Amino acid sequence: MSKKYLFLVLFIPLLLWQCSTGPNPRKTVLDFLEAVHKSDSVAVLFYADLDRIAEQRLSNFPPEQREKLLSVMKNDLLKSLLENGSTRIWWENCLKVVAGEKVLKDQAEVEVTLIDQKTGVKHYTKMKLYLKDKMWRIYYFEE
Repeated sequence: MSKKYLFLVLFIPLLLWQCSTGPNPRKTVLDFLEAVHKSDSVAVLFYADLDRIAEQRLSNFPPEQREKLLSVMKNDLLKSLLENGSTRIWWENCLKVVAGEKVLKDQAEVEVTLIDQKTGVKHYTKMKLYLKDKMWRIYYFEE
């Protein structure tokens, strides 16, 4: 068998397998981190469900306060991820290592280690995602 045919025999199944696999939560996290790096508000909103993040962060507040604070919390979250926002600045000063992922049906966790480039201090966390309309959306991360 010639090398050309051998390549096709090996490449086509790999291509079909890659196309048949669903969306990848690890890639979503990488794309989200890149969007924060570029301060791309459209992409940040595409990958992160700020409504759900804000709701989760306000879950200990009484319902009437949650309702009033939801839009403020969402706005603060977005600001922290863009331009000179505190989360963006902190992440920019860190080496980001996106490691393993764990997927269980329509939920996923992706391991992220942030290493401060000045001090070497490591901060290990997980970003949590859910599957919606065949796309992974981030609903939890630590700032």
